[in-house]
Amino acid sequence: MRINSIELENFRRYKEEIIEFPTGLIGIVGRNGVGKSTLVEALAWCLYGSDAARTKQDEIKRSQAKEREKCRVIIELTFESDALKIERILSGKNCTPSANLYLNGNPNPHVSGTTAVTDYITHRTKMDYVAFITSLFARQKDLDGLTGMTGSTRRKTILRLLRIDQIEDAIKMIKEDSKQNELQIQQIEKYIKDVSTLEEELQNMQTQAQIKQKSITINQEKVSTLKKSLEEHEHRFTILEEKYTKHQEINTKIEGLKGLIQGRKQEKITLTKKLDESLEAQKVLNKLKPKLDKFKKISKTKTELDSLKLKFTEKSSLETQLENCKNKISDIQIKISEFHESIKPHGDLDSKINLMNEELRKLEDEWDNQNQQKNQIDSKIFEKTSRKNELNAELIEIQELGDKSECPKCKRPLGDTVEKLVGIITQNIQSITNEIGSFTKEQKTILKHTDSIEKQITLKKQEKEGIEHQNQIKNNLLTKIEENTKVLKSCQNEEKTIQDNLFNFKEVNYNKTKHDEIISEFQKLEKIYQNSIALNEHVKQIDKLNSQIDSVDKNIDMSTKQLHSKNTELFTISFDETEYQKVKNKKHEANIEHQTHREDLIKEEQELLQIQNQIQQQENMIKEEKQKQEEIKKIYSTLQELTTLKKLMIDFKSDLMIRIKPQLAAKTSSLLKQITNSRYTSVDFDDDFTLKINDDGINHNIKRFSGGETDLVNLCLRIAISEELSQRSGGSGTQIIILDEIFGSQDEGRKASILQALHELTTKFRQILLITHVEDVKDALPYVLNITENPDNTVSVEEEGNLPLSH
Repeated sequence: MRINSIELENFRRYKEEIIEFPTGLIGIVGRNGVGKSTLVEALAWCLYGSDAARTKQDEIKRSQAKEREKCRVIIELTFESDALKIERILSGKNCTPSANLYLNGNPNPHVSGTTAVTDYITHRTKMDYVAFITSLFARQKDLDGLTGMTGSTRRKTILRLLRIDQIEDAIKMIKEDSKQNELQIQQIEKYIKDVSTLEEELQNMQTQAQIKQKSITINQEKVSTLKKSLEEHEHRFTILEEKYTKHQEINTKIEGLKGLIQGRKQEKITLTKKLDESLEAQKVLNKLKPKLDKFKKISKTKTELDSLKLKFTEKSSLETQLENCKNKISDIQIKISEFHESIKPHGDLDSKINLMNEELRKLEDEWDNQNQQKNQIDSKIFEKTSRKNELNAELIEIQELGDKSECPKCKRPLGDTVEKLVGIITQNIQSITNEIGSFTKEQKTILKHTDSIEKQITLKKQEKEGIEHQNQIKNNLLTKIEENTKVLKSCQNEEKTIQDNLFNFKEVNYNKTKHDEIISEFQKLEKIYQNSIALNEHVKQIDKLNSQIDSVDKNIDMSTKQLHSKNTELFTISFDETEYQKVKNKKHEANIEHQTHREDLIKEEQELLQIQNQIQQQENMIKEEKQKQEEIKKIYSTLQELTTLKKLMIDFKSDLMIRIKPQLAAKTSSLLKQITNSRYTSVDFDDDFTLKINDDGINHNIKRFSGGETDLVNLCLRIAISEELSQRSGGSGTQIIILDEIFGSQDEGRKASILQALHELTTKFRQILLITHVEDVKDALPYVLNITENPDNTVSVEEEGNLPLSH
């Protein structure tokens, strides 16, 4: 792996930075807390996501960044033969994460999604985040990352780093496959059956099928004979059935004709009775004719008087309506005049409201402007106060350390630096305090002016509400005038309509006494008239009844002739009821016997089919059992091959472990010897990779040595593991190591030795990133990224040195 560049946007204190990385030894230099390790965190976070962040996800984004701005890290790196571009983003108010990975310059993502990108990097580099930090990233404060682990955890971690865990995984898979094969054999043998027993059962089934087939053949012949006998009986029955059907049809028609003749005779009696009643009604009606003529004249006179009475009543009603309408019009006109008098005092209120709205708008605009200025000053005071608090905390920390104390990071004495730093920080605090005081005065002035504007706005709104209330009263009066005007117009229209209707009624001469006399006489004659209507109905039926009686006589004659003809036809059929029943019974008996034998035949055929199915199932079962026996043989063969393969893999792992430990110990020893100027010359490991240091010919546990010596040995072990990974990847793979503040516990001599060793290691590693706050180290480095703090609390990166031409 080789890092080509990192692009940071709103990540921690980095606002916008694009940093290029050459090959070789690269220094990342700056004072403590400025953001050097943040670069490594950004690299790890972009590769592995939230697991690599040192805080919660919502604290990663730069605190001064706006909500709509994104937090983004883009890394371009070369891994093996591929160019990878990884982009990880936090978006929106909730810092929603997203990630994309691009391969070899393709504009479309090769992998998308936070988890998918992390999984791709883990699979491609064969390292998760823990392995990345443990093997490639060494910090002074946790250099005992490996040696501080428990034995089993350390052994598992180193085997995973060196890819030996893949062999263990393969052995585990072989064991699982062997176990599955053994379980499969047990499962098959649990349900396997004896083939010879199954074949004997098959022979018995075949014998039963032959016996059943012979019985079916005999039964088929019997059913055929019975079927012929049944067909003969059915033929004789069919002939007699035709005669029986015809006999029944004629009998039915004869009975029908008898009933029809009887019904026609009864109908004639009824019609004759009705005819006598109609003739009697005709005699009565002739006697009533003079009174009926008088009723017609009285009825006409009554109708004329009824119409005259109706007109008289309508005219009286219209005269009453006209009087009411005139009174209503007068009342409405008085109301409208009163409303007009009430409106006069209010005058023109709309122009006053418009003027008031304009004055309010100006006051509210002025208030908004003052409020914006106040918010800006509040923000400045907050920023200055936060910065002042940070400087006060930093001042307290430095004063507590004192000039004779050691730096908690690098263990170097602070000396005169304390007084100088205290002076600079105190001066900065005083400057910020003065600025805060100036902003506070300006804030008070704005607050006073804002309060004055708010009072003016309140008074204007109260005045406006009073005018709006008066305007509402005026509008209500106008609405009432409009409503009453509409009602007035409607009443005037109604008055004209009534007058027009009265004009149509001119003079109406109505005599009530005469009208009552006519009604009394009309009621007496009306009863006679109602009786005459019923008599008339009877008289109208005379001709119809005579015609109906003639028609019934003709139908009786015709039906009598038809009855005689059907009796003659019935006699000529010569149907014998006894013979018919005898043949019917014989046919029924033959049908039952044939059906019984046929059902027996079907039952035997079904039994034969069932036996044949059982034979087929038995043959399939025998075939399956033979296949199971073959399958067991194949599984036993596979199991034997897996056993051989497991032994080979275990032997290969043992051989690899025998070679790995000496190689790792030799690389660690060589680097330790070089850095300590041969003070310590060798190290060794036990089975769980517990590190032993040789001192004067005796191997001692690492816990025996001082903190500085322990850090040195752990550093050499970290570099040795990374070197082993680089060599095992054939010159590709990671080929990078990151060292963070590793000089804290080392003296000047060992510091120089470490730098010399790192220069030499650039032939084995494409990139070595050295993070330090020790300024004098810069002179020994070919390329430096200098991290500095800006006045706005962001940080910047300045490059010192030249990029190699190969970059």
